[in-house]
Amino acid sequence: MLLNELYLECKLLFKKKKDLFVNKKLLKKDLSNKIVIITGANSGLGFETSKQLLKQKATIILACRNKIKAEKSLKKLKRISGGNCDFIKLDLSSFESVRTFVKNFKDKYKKLHVLINNAGIAGVKYDLTKDGFEKHFGVNYLGHFYLTYLLDEVIRKTGNTRIINLTSVNHDIWRNPPKGNVLGKIIFDDLNYIKRKYSAYEAYGQSKLAIFLHTKQLAKIYENTNVKVYSVNPGWVRTNSARYQVPFGLYKIILLFMSASNTWVGIQSILLCALSDELQDQSGLYFSAINLKYKHSDGQIGGWPMKSPSKDANDELIAKKLWDLSIDLVK
Repeated sequence: MLLNELYLECKLLFKKKKDLFVNKKLLKKDLSNKIVIITGANSGLGFETSKQLLKQKATIILACRNKIKAEKSLKKLKRISGGNCDFIKLDLSSFESVRTFVKNFKDKYKKLHVLINNAGIAGVKYDLTKDGFEKHFGVNYLGHFYLTYLLDEVIRKTGNTRIINLTSVNHDIWRNPPKGNVLGKIIFDDLNYIKRKYSAYEAYGQSKLAIFLHTKQLAKIYENTNVKVYSVNPGWVRTNSARYQVPFGLYKIILLFMSASNTWVGIQSILLCALSDELQDQSGLYFSAINLKYKHSDGQIGGWPMKSPSKDANDELIAKKLWDLSIDLVK
């Protein structure tokens, strides 16, 4: 099995990828006076997205947990682009921190044109957030749910806002040889893994499916407004999200070996959803990067947009049930 995996990695490493890139005209779009919140903007996809949107003269708010790392990234961004960027502390594992962030944001800014719910964790050992939720579910999904919920007033006042939620191909299936595939599923009566054995892969998939369903329900809620919502899968990207699984920085070498994309390739779906005027009638849809290794369960490798092969991801009743439950949980 290991030899087969090694062969697959070598094959993918040298095989030309067919990546989806945004039209270059979109990268010249003037974003003056546009205010953008990006969670987890101090590194990886969030940092790369910040760089590009700053070049287009947007005002970027780095919503990050680690103040030291965020301030270092803030300096880098100002050197690179000379743009207008700000840092407001946000810890998605704490409802109190989410409330404080929203208050601080509203004190300084009266509009919000783009909200990019980007921050996330993957493969962490079993742990609970400060409010008592399994960490993947609490940080990746519930923290962003609460953030978006509290920003609703300013989003509606702005009147022309894009909300971009980063999900993953693993909302559908996690290919995990030799142990077998793990399907994304919301286990409503055991979100915190009290009754079942904990699996980091399964927990990650549950959180990413929750994000997908959140997008679907938000699109219905904002249906008769000019607020548009999109799910984005950036693909298999060389970011530090794998640091929990592989220690000592070795994950960077391993991700390169596993044919992971660079961050510029990874943010193309994000940029499309943030910038394209042609997506006005596609709210609630799923925009997935192409990735040769991490395919969906029906063999698809991505598309702009595409339908998720997961039945649960397209089930309106599950989306509504999760929304109602989430409202109760954050209260």
